[in-house]
Amino acid sequence: MAEVQTMPAVEVPEPDLSMEVQDQLRRSLTENEVRFFALDADDTPMLQTASARAFAGFAVDEAVGVLKKFNPEITKETISDNIHGLVYSEAMVGHLAKRSQEALREYVP
Repeated sequence: MAEVQTMPAVEVPEPDLSMEVQDQLRRSLTENEVRFFALDADDTPMLQTASARAFAGFAVDEAVGVLKKFNPEITKETISDNIHGLVYSEAMVGHLAKRSQEALREYVP
């Protein structure tokens, strides 16, 4: 039987954000999670997958908006770094359901 090799975990730095920005981002993620996953248990896996993808895209777009609101002169590179750090930060997304975390991490690899 072939051995399965796993990729070593890549360390992603925590985003350097103020407490106010972090609170706004957490609140936004939570509100969007509720909005996109307010599904019945009878929904098909395909509909659940579509909801997960829609959640991830919308949540990332909204997070970009929050970052720009708090720092209008933020660069694209800083936004990219902050979004990547946010998505992989347990402190920022740990309160979300596992499927939401997975959707975000698929959307922002």
